[in-house]
Amino acid sequence: MTQKMKKYILIFICAAVSFAALPKTQEIMRVCVLKDAQDLKLTVDSGYKIYSIKTGEIIKRGKSLYKVKISAIAEGILLGNTLLPEDAVKLISDKDGRIYIDKKRFRGEVVIFKTPELKLVVVNNIGIEDYLYGVLYHEISHRWPNEVIKAQAIAARTYALYQKRLMQGKPYDLTADIYSQVYG
Repeated sequence: MTQKMKKYILIFICAAVSFAALPKTQEIMRVCVLKDAQDLKLTVDSGYKIYSIKTGEIIKRGKSLYKVKISAIAEGILLGNTLLPEDAVKLISDKDGRIYIDKKRFRGEVVIFKTPELKLVVVNNIGIEDYLYGVLYHEISHRWPNEVIKAQAIAARTYALYQKRLMQGKPYDLTADIYSQVYG
């Protein structure tokens, strides 16, 4: 092996190691988990912050919420008796906190927005790997062979990323039902 070839191999190895050491950012999937709801019940079992989608500012924070009714009105979003004068808000729980929408548990962030018809739409913003856990649990049996589960994970990931690309500029990438991939 020539000295020049050794040099190129060393450069290649250094580049590969550097690339492998880069932090892995996870694709965020926007999954519509509830559409056209008149109202919903929200529970957060830890501290939380509610942000304005428009400004990014915190508009409400607290230690927890328990079965608080949320509804859309002309002036904004009604959280219990508190008016949030916004068309859309983002809810983030503290680390390891759980968010429940109508008794269904969600990880990640939850975006709630009102439609012109004064209905609510709820979108779960979640990393793709966590999204896949929620899909695989509902799409296939855990008793199936590992290779089948791996193949389904690849297919589900590919479909999700394709939908994300297709739905750019829309309020969500996927739905949580049979029209996308069943997610929960």
